Amino acid sequence: MDFKDKVRGVIKLTDLSDYLKVSRPTLYKLLEYYEGNDFDKIERKQLELFNYINDTPNLSKKQVMNFIVQNQIIQSEENNSLSSFIAKYEYTGSIDEDKDELIRNIIISKNLGSLISLINRYCFLSQKEELTSSEAEEMLIVNYIKDLASKKEMLPDEIIDNYRNKKGGK
Repeated sequence: MDFKDKVRGVIKLTDLSDYLKVSRPTLYKLLEYYEGNDFDKIERKQLELFNYINDTPNLSKKQVMNFIVQNQIIQSEENNSLSSFIAKYEYTGSIDEDKDELIRNIIISKNLGSLISLINRYCFLSQKEELTSSEAEEMLIVNYIKDLASKKEMLPDEIIDNYRNKKGGK
């Protein structure tokens, strides 16, 4: 069995060309290069995938898809892009439990505007190398709340009362 037939036995070549974002004729050419050991004409990520397909016995389409997601999309140069997260979610159904929950909450909640701003501010501050004293104080407060939330604890009464007094005694 030649390599092209092995690939066909696992995944439709049309699907594979879509996932690799190459035309079918280009995919056929790449498979010919691989069969002819002409590896220098194949991009590194494509070659890694072909080697995985070639070297893995009893391969399933799901395994190929997971490999593509893990090695082609997630580790790509666009690793932090929204499109890479969406692509991973599209193929695996999950990013990770906490991020999945946040995404669900953002989509279904109508009252997250200020929280989203707070999260964005926290992300910005956490990436800075040096913080001003007021930024450091912001981070202390956010980290304190984050620690309480991770332990599923409530804020101390004095902090809640102080907040209520500042907001007009609700």
